Amino acid sequence: MRKQGEKQCVFGPSPFTPISVRALSSGWGRRGAIVGLLAMVLVFALFAAPGLASTRVTVAAVGDLLMHDSVFNSVKDSRGAYHFDPVFRYVAPYLAEADYTVANLETKFGGSGLGYSGYPRFNCPESLAGTLTRAGVDLLATANNHTMDMGWTGIVKTLEYTEAAGLAHVGTARSQAERDRVFIANVNGVKIAFLNYTESTNGIALPAGRPYAANVLGEAACLAEAGRAKKAGADLVFAVLHFGDEYQRSQNSRQQGIARRLLAGGVDAVIGSHPHVVQPIIRESVTVAGRTAGRYAVYSLGNFVSNQRDRYKDSGIIAYFDIEKTSTGTSVVGVRYLPVYVQKTYATGKAQFRILPVAPHITRTSDLGLSAAERGRMDQVWSELHQHLHRPAQGVEPYGTVPPVAYAKALEALRARGIMEGFRDGTLGGHLPVTRQQFAKLIALTLEIPVGLDDECRFPDVTKSETSLYPDNYVAAVAKLGIARGYSDGRFYPHNNIARAQVITMVVRAVRDLNADLLPAPSAGFVTSALAWRATFSPEHGENCRTAEYHGLLNGLPLSALDPWGNMTRGETAQVLVNLLHMLGR
Repeated sequence: MRKQGEKQCVFGPSPFTPISVRALSSGWGRRGAIVGLLAMVLVFALFAAPGLASTRVTVAAVGDLLMHDSVFNSVKDSRGAYHFDPVFRYVAPYLAEADYTVANLETKFGGSGLGYSGYPRFNCPESLAGTLTRAGVDLLATANNHTMDMGWTGIVKTLEYTEAAGLAHVGTARSQAERDRVFIANVNGVKIAFLNYTESTNGIALPAGRPYAANVLGEAACLAEAGRAKKAGADLVFAVLHFGDEYQRSQNSRQQGIARRLLAGGVDAVIGSHPHVVQPIIRESVTVAGRTAGRYAVYSLGNFVSNQRDRYKDSGIIAYFDIEKTSTGTSVVGVRYLPVYVQKTYATGKAQFRILPVAPHITRTSDLGLSAAERGRMDQVWSELHQHLHRPAQGVEPYGTVPPVAYAKALEALRARGIMEGFRDGTLGGHLPVTRQQFAKLIALTLEIPVGLDDECRFPDVTKSETSLYPDNYVAAVAKLGIARGYSDGRFYPHNNIARAQVITMVVRAVRDLNADLLPAPSAGFVTSALAWRATFSPEHGENCRTAEYHGLLNGLPLSALDPWGNMTRGETAQVLVNLLHMLGR
């Protein structure tokens, strides 16, 4: 049995090729060992400063394991055994990558004696439990509308088979004592409580005399359990809720009301299932102890595996909750999403299923082959779910984007040096976009460019101040050096968000302004990991990207997963600027 927080994946190598970045030292050879040593000392001093220690973990959640008979019959061999591992082969590495993974078990493990069956009364071969363990799942939520499909025996047997496979469980119980326990997982030092409730049991009453058999959703009961979890030492409370309207791509008002009240009352994140289609991920603004807080609700994860083939039902997401624990508290700082598509094919002569991850930077492959129609549907799945979910201003971004916590040290390093001066949100907002005038100030402060009141801004749309240094002075200073240029209509548009391509070019211009010899051309054989970027850039942007990556200025940015013309976030900007400071030995 795995220890909590210990991940494994025994399905073989991942089809995902990790994004490579050139070692930072590649830009230091000509500067000499002394400069390199000083830079390393600076890095240590910045990152080892008191008060900067934090623990960062990721919790993954997947949607409905809706085990139709066509799914489990597809893995039955000639001797009557059921082998589910191939169904999960391609998605397993993405589950194991998280520190802890929870899934919604929308079936029962009632045993063969009750007869295996699909809709409307589900009972799946129990060998699925072992597959889920090997695929990287840690916890099963067992309270849903199919909880009572196999009666009391089904509840008991499901928990027995779940435990035998090394999986934890929440939502159903065999006794009042088991129901009253608070389940807290210690995920690499972060204590996370998981609660699980369902709105419905499809009209089937709980067993007589056993009200503890399944958690039926009630806000008071859920909040009371959240309170007990906090008293027991939980850093965070996740509520896994089976609620909402089936096949509706937007949450209803009841769902949102329940989520908001729970998030305001002690729950830190809501994970939703039941609609069988993906619903939005929202950073809900709630009042907690008299203060406004942002807490995440994933209203529906969609199907993880099923035989439902209609558009929107043949797909779902893995949601990655990025968590940071510091001396001042623990919070979910962002949610990333990875769409998955359920392939169903008769390529071998009988129906076969594969759960396939879908993202532009992930190679699309299946041992069953992929038809043109399937590839087209995967393109569509990415497009429709990315458009449906993407909310970068709320910290909701696709898998492959470096989570905000990964940039925390860079942001803190800049703050400690006074470079984040003027960002008043208190958290530095790593997921928030950077405007043009904000970046002008950041690059001026980073490179210690002299700025004074006499630096007059010639852009007519930049607000001026005559009494103190103001953004117009910083814009004027960087414009004077030629760092900011190329605005054909003579306007700067200071409050427009700056694109990643623009940031890279301005950084390269700034370094060359300091010393033209600092960024020699990359060696002829160097191939950037961001070939797609070069194809969409103007010649200057494309070459600047290649130069910046070659010299380590883009270390820590997953270039192949980022849109070059998308908004550069504060976290990404901070990472680039810290790389710049390291390269300069400052």
